[in-house]
Amino acid sequence: MSTADSGSRKATGADRFDEVWNGVYVMDPMPNNEHQTLATELGIIFGALIDWNGLGWTFVGANVSDRERDWTENYRIPDVLVFLAETKAKDCGTHWCGGPDFAVEIIGTGDHTPHPDQATIGKCRRLTRCLNY
Repeated sequence: MSTADSGSRKATGADRFDEVWNGVYVMDPMPNNEHQTLATELGIIFGALIDWNGLGWTFVGANVSDRERDWTENYRIPDVLVFLAETKAKDCGTHWCGGPDFAVEIIGTGDHTPHPDQATIGKCRRLTRCLNY
């Protein structure tokens, strides 16, 4: 994608779910309804267990990078993320620097997108699960 194209996507907000993988701009279509429903439901469950008990924070989609500055050069947006209260990741306001303590990346049937290991952006201390639907 050209810089002009990515700039126009940014100007209109169409880049909301785009990612950059080691300097390569990746633009996927929005996930289907089943994918979004599953992510939301998992977020609700983790939120009830983690957030409501003061153990940390749950996000349904959040920017995660391996850098505090220039983070837009390398970031991912996992479907569901959990950061425990004692996480080593840093909340930078616009993104998290360092991997979540738990991440879910939902991969649908027929999804051929090469999903990089989320732990490449920070050491996910627990487990990254891929759910196929």
